[in-house]
Amino acid sequence: MGKALLAAAAIVAAGASARAVELYPTDDWDTITYVSTPTYHTHYHQVDPVVTYDYHVDVRVDDVAPPEPDPFDDLGLVEVGGGYGGFYMPSLRESLLQAPRAHLALILDPVSVNLDVSVATGLEWGELDASGACVSGPDACGSGQLIQTSLGFAWRWNRHGHLHPTAGAGLELASLDPDSGDSTFGFTAAAVAGLIFEYPLPFGALEAGLDITGHVMLVAQDAYPLEDSFFLTFGGYAGYRF
Repeated sequence: MGKALLAAAAIVAAGASARAVELYPTDDWDTITYVSTPTYHTHYHQVDPVVTYDYHVDVRVDDVAPPEPDPFDDLGLVEVGGGYGGFYMPSLRESLLQAPRAHLALILDPVSVNLDVSVATGLEWGELDASGACVSGPDACGSGQLIQTSLGFAWRWNRHGHLHPTAGAGLELASLDPDSGDSTFGFTAAAVAGLIFEYPLPFGALEAGLDITGHVMLVAQDAYPLEDSFFLTFGGYAGYRF
């Protein structure tokens, strides 16, 4: 009877602890050992689902080639050339003369500084009578050559094209070298208009130009025999720019 009461008391005590109970009695039930384990409570909370969105993005990468270099960039600063042209001077006996020319330029696009030298040979001046004598006296007639040296500048339009219209101005030294007697000099001012063809190459450019120039006599020595206060030159040249 006492052992039964002891077991009942143990069970009641274990139940009061609201825990899981394990009973270990001795063989004669004199002693009962119980072990209680803690009870864990797990709470579950409903979590709202996360809304996700899928987007489809098209990415197009264009295969763009780098721009090709401009062939008219970095053509060089110096231009040399030579050509042929003519002088038109009404006061001469033969008013139209042939003249070779040399050309040198420093080009700082779109402006060029030009040095040109033209040589007209076979000049004859002074009026002759029917017998071939000089009407105004022997000193008023003669023959020789004229060297025209011009230093000026010009503006080149259409820098990135093959054809360049040009216009410019300059100052000139006219050196008259007669077949007999001393040389005489005059100074002229010039205005020029022309057209230049330019063809780029890997290390420079080929150049070809046509131009016409008007010359106005500013001052001359008293012995300078040419009477033209205004005359024209014209011609063309070919050269290389490097």
